[in-house]
Amino acid sequence: MTRAKLGKSVRLTRDEAESLARLAQRRRCSEAALLKMFVAEGLREAWLDEAILVYTKGKASVDAAAELAGLSPDDFAEQLELRGILAPDRFDVPATDVLQNLRHLAREWADQRLADAAARYRADAPNPRARTGGRGMSEHVSKRVLEVSEYVARTHATLRDAAAVFGVSASTVQRDIRERLPALDPHLAARVKRVLETNRAVRHIRGGESTRQKYREDRSASPTRPPGGTMADVG
Repeated sequence: MTRAKLGKSVRLTRDEAESLARLAQRRRCSEAALLKMFVAEGLREAWLDEAILVYTKGKASVDAAAELAGLSPDDFAEQLELRGILAPDRFDVPATDVLQNLRHLAREWADQRLADAAARYRADAPNPRARTGGRGMSEHVSKRVLEVSEYVARTHATLRDAAAVFGVSASTVQRDIRERLPALDPHLAARVKRVLETNRAVRHIRGGESTRQKYREDRSASPTRPPGGTMADVG
């Protein structure tokens, strides 16, 4: 089914109109096609900003915010990471971290209920030293971290691809690489970091190019208008 298209108009300053006309000429496409591309990209970024805002204010979970942004939860969690924002509800948080956080909050807020909760949690939680010999990380987790990281470094796989290969979530791979790997193998951690930075740059370029290609295909339906006025139509 073909979606109905609505016409919109926007007022531009003379400088903006001239800049738009020059860019359309350089890219050999119509001004309307460029405007549609800019609107699509701008809306995508605006909805992502809105989703991050409601998430950081505690008004939405990662899943709800991801839906608002039009992303999968793992992709939204990755966007949070790029901005230095943690998404703890997407991570498999170790029991020791939960216990430390409870104790810290109990001290900071002088809250006896939190202190009691920490005591109950410590009694119920498995003893990590019994499994790890005091290193704070189980043997199977350490093995997985190294295997996943070696795979990413060797194949330049994305977090999602590596997660699919090893049968875990992308957020688990993200936590393995970001938090656990540096303690196990700093040199490998540096290699993996360079791979992920390259993957992000390539993905950004491909995403922009796919959007531009989409609107290049529409240019025949949107003939170039002469840059004489300051009104631009977005069809």
